[in-house]
Amino acid sequence: MRIKEYLYSLNIFSSNLINRVIKNRDVAFADGKKIGKNRKIKKGEEIAVFIGDRELSDYKPIKGDLEIIYEDDLFLIINKQPNEILFYTSTNDRPCIASYVQQHFIENDIVAKIRFVNRLDRDTSGILIIAKSSFAHNFIFQNHIKTYYGISQKYYRTSCVINHSLLRRMPYTYICDKEGKRSLTRFRQLLNKRNYSLIAFKLLTGRTHQIRAHMSYEGFPLVGDKGYGGLKIDFVDRQLLHCGTVSFLHPISRKRVRVRAPFKRDFKRFIDEFMIKY
Repeated sequence: MRIKEYLYSLNIFSSNLINRVIKNRDVAFADGKKIGKNRKIKKGEEIAVFIGDRELSDYKPIKGDLEIIYEDDLFLIINKQPNEILFYTSTNDRPCIASYVQQHFIENDIVAKIRFVNRLDRDTSGILIIAKSSFAHNFIFQNHIKTYYGISQKYYRTSCVINHSLLRRMPYTYICDKEGKRSLTRFRQLLNKRNYSLIAFKLLTGRTHQIRAHMSYEGFPLVGDKGYGGLKIDFVDRQLLHCGTVSFLHPISRKRVRVRAPFKRDFKRFIDEFMIKY
């Protein structure tokens, strides 16, 4: 079998990555000798594939508070604080998570481009996945399951799939409208006490503000969600939405990895004071 056919047969590399490593001759035998693209490999031969990045991020490294909850050679997963942005743009150059990650990479001699697998709104906390190579990013992008947790005013349903198309309404919010993009959110109530509901959400489609817009349309916006009519609470200055768990098949070990991000202080305090204590 030729090397290109063999890499395809493993079913872990994208076609773009395979074409890149073949073009750059980034495949070698265990002893370091390069393998030509037409060379047939034999059973028992050990080969090495270079899947690292040749391009790096240019974010300004800044020492920041990263709550790392999982890290290996391919992935970095952090528990994001609320009120933090992922990266700066031409209109926003204040410290950001990308700068904190850049500093972490430098301190730990990690040569990699910062690739965000998922994104969270500024005020949403929880799991944020950074891939350390294009290979890792391509593999995990369609191969992970996240669960979000949110608190709304007391919801009458225990579980269902919300099916409302979402349409962008300028500048930064979305409305449910049949002219929008198909959007599906599965949810299940975990706690329903006093006037509030703790709900677990799974996104069946990945639209911006999907959970927030769906809950607002249903008439039960998330607590603290200023953009979608959420209830105001003195010590809550953001929507109570948290990406709490993620699971994925690891491309190298082929084992299922499960990571949990603990609730942030304001989220835990709300549950304790408004849903548990009487």
